[in-house]
Amino acid sequence: DATPRMAGRAARRYNRRPPASQRQRFGAPDPDMTRADVCRKRRPQEEQAMAYFVTGATGFIGSYLVAKLVERSGPIYVLVRKQSLDRLAELREAWGVDDKRVVAIVGDLGKPKLGVSAADLRKLKGKVDHFFHLAAIYDLQASADDQQAANVDGTRSAVEFAMAVGAGCFHHVSSIAAAGLYEGVFREDMFEEA
Repeated sequence: DATPRMAGRAARRYNRRPPASQRQRFGAPDPDMTRADVCRKRRPQEEQAMAYFVTGATGFIGSYLVAKLVERSGPIYVLVRKQSLDRLAELREAWGVDDKRVVAIVGDLGKPKLGVSAADLRKLKGKVDHFFHLAAIYDLQASADDQQAANVDGTRSAVEFAMAVGAGCFHHVSSIAAAGLYEGVFREDMFEEA
């Protein structure tokens, strides 16, 4: 079973020391700090609660994540297409929050820096502690071009945006669909086989 090995590998990565440039960027004076320490210590306790940014918040997994995040304090910014604003309003009602708690940031996964306006980018700069990227096409029947645009280029755009706003930690959520129709144990170095 590959699950414990993958979980262990992720834990080792998360608990490794980040490069000096990252430690310095996120205010980690101790050279022995791990990535986990950087995320935990980024915002002093006396300051406001952590802020979150979520792509894919109106989707199946994203809506559950946001439901959990609203149990914590702090603003939750969600990337949403204009045509999904009504869906977000319905979800806010289900979550029992208003538009000040779960804030819509209009954009597009397929555009550079998620297509977020310069004003919103300025507003978010230095304020996002945790960036959750869940937006993707999970349909294995989707065309290769559509999957490339959403899943590869969209992830690249999400990383670019997270860097532009100085997000503390980037959490990428994917699915087994990344392996295609491959049967058996699938490792990160096997994408060409899928």
